[in-house]
Amino acid sequence: MVNNLLKKSFNIYLIISLILVLMIIGNNIYTHYLIKNNEDSMLILSGFKSINGSEGLKHRYLKKEDSKYYTFTTTIAGDEFDKLNGQDYKFIAYRLTGNWYKVYLNNILIGSVGDIDTGQSNIWNSLSVFSIDKKLVREDNKIRIEINGDYEVGLLNFPIIVSNSYLGNKILTCFNFFTDNFNIFVIGILVSGIIRLLIIYIFDKTLGKEYLYYCLAGISMLVAILNQLTIIHLPMSFINFKRFIIIGNSLAVFFISLAIYERFKRKYNLFLAYILLLILFFSLIVSSDMIELKKYFYIINILSLVNAFAWLCAMVEYVKDSYEVKALFIGTIFGSYDIINNLVLDNTFYGMRIEVFRFIIFAMTIILLIVFHYVELHKRIEDEKNKCKLMYERAIKDQMTGIYNHQYIINKLEETKKFFSLIMIDLDNFKEINDNYGHQMGDFVIKYAAEEMKKNIRADDLLGRYGGDEFIIVLFGCEREAAHHISARIKQDIESPHYSPEGIKLEVTASIGIYSSYGDDDWKDAINKADQALYSAKRGGKSKINTY
Repeated sequence: MVNNLLKKSFNIYLIISLILVLMIIGNNIYTHYLIKNNEDSMLILSGFKSINGSEGLKHRYLKKEDSKYYTFTTTIAGDEFDKLNGQDYKFIAYRLTGNWYKVYLNNILIGSVGDIDTGQSNIWNSLSVFSIDKKLVREDNKIRIEINGDYEVGLLNFPIIVSNSYLGNKILTCFNFFTDNFNIFVIGILVSGIIRLLIIYIFDKTLGKEYLYYCLAGISMLVAILNQLTIIHLPMSFINFKRFIIIGNSLAVFFISLAIYERFKRKYNLFLAYILLLILFFSLIVSSDMIELKKYFYIINILSLVNAFAWLCAMVEYVKDSYEVKALFIGTIFGSYDIINNLVLDNTFYGMRIEVFRFIIFAMTIILLIVFHYVELHKRIEDEKNKCKLMYERAIKDQMTGIYNHQYIINKLEETKKFFSLIMIDLDNFKEINDNYGHQMGDFVIKYAAEEMKKNIRADDLLGRYGGDEFIIVLFGCEREAAHHISARIKQDIESPHYSPEGIKLEVTASIGIYSSYGDDDWKDAINKADQALYSAKRGGKSKINTY
């Protein structure tokens, strides 16, 4: 049952991961479709020229000697706007990088993004949609974009588009979920997972430190994910914000490496974790501007990828045997996509690079670990219940026959308020069986006699071993005549021919005493009277049934 729960949880994890991948791929395909199949209803702006003498809006990292302020211009004929068939238009820019930028149409400001006064903004992942009133359009139209950037300017991986409002809103719908809205959704899941995992770690003392390290990794990711949000005004300088982000990214990898080490005890995971930490501190100390910091961030990304590869190496031999390890293994592969994306992929694709992907995968992995913990906790509770049940069974039952013991029968008789009949059964000449055939044969006779008694009583009746070769049966709500009838069947079955495992024919007889109590005497008197009836049966020649 537990294994099935783990398997189902893991399969759900895989399905959700696959859905996320398909959503991203599907969204990019649909974005391509919108652009390629609606070229007549939109203007893809190109031919931007810079008065600084640099190339157009293509993304670039700046050098120390480069200018921090750029102006890019392009022109659009008025009849091009007429082809859009709209009463007004949308200017759409996705991932236009810089500290801030302004957009003008015919020297009229139509929109801006970022903190223009301080330049302390994080807008590289922003989606900007500005409305253009049709009244502003002339025969010849000049688009001017002014950008201020400390270390990068230009478009990352999506063209600037002017479209009619209808098409603009469709494009906006495609992107909205995967920009800040999706990031906030991921933050919510991550926070929820961290809090739950931390509570589990605090209150479950059996958990190892790896759960604490996963919590710390999640907290570090909450810092790193801030880089994905559009923040118009930063409470610190832009370079310090980027340092803050790099610390979050690096510590997330560091703590996961510690967690993997705690779980699998591979020293190379510990070694690589501290190497990453050392390079992180070194980069924070020596980098004085964004250009230098970017170089060290590239090195940190490579070391993060090496750490991720080391996680896979540590887990690979355990993947087949543990669903938890399977989840960590797959989560590592998915999470490495973002690092590889930052290192080697270009920005030419008309769609979205979802750097937040590793965060949602990690959040899902944390939730899966929580589910696994609850399943394991459920297993432990069930095991404890089974142990308690087993101990209780041992306390109330005879170990040889599996029927109730003397004390349990007495306790039940003390509690009963309704009338009952007692049957006392004694195996005749049992000592001779032990003397002639040994105690193992005597045990065999006790067991088969108990089995024959079980066959002849109801589920609510009680059968117990009163001591040695003597048994007691409590028949609740049973009249004397019925008790006598049951006793006769039991006697007949016990005395029918039986053979031992060695093939020895056993001739066993039983003496039986019966007493029916109708509530006018207590259990002690009832047992005493049934015992007297049994004694009379044995004194009368054995193999008899006597009623008190």
